[in-house]
Amino acid sequence: MANLNAPPVETLAGSIFSSFFLPGLALFVLVGGVAALAAILEVRRQNYAALMSLAAGLFILFFEFVEVLVIGSDLGAARTLQAFYASLGLVIVVLAGAQMAAQRRSINRKQAYES
Repeated sequence: MANLNAPPVETLAGSIFSSFFLPGLALFVLVGGVAALAAILEVRRQNYAALMSLAAGLFILFFEFVEVLVIGSDLGAARTLQAFYASLGLVIVVLAGAQMAAQRRSINRKQAYES
């Protein structure tokens, strides 16, 4: 199952990785874990949901940036997916920032109303 649809290991030639294990683990734990936690916090409408969503978007952007630098890709599906996920990370960052700004405005209005 680990090698299902995995690119050939030769893709890593010249990089610091000898297998896809560490990049895959980072993708699963860091990117997937933070995104899952952000989703749970958003569904529960917790105070730090927007901040965690911002972190999830930044992790996606960082992961894709490192992937392009370390592994790169030829034209085709791999590059298209890298561009898609980097764009997705950017959209998440923008939406999380907008959510944080809206929360700040709401808090400021509440404080102004109470005083």
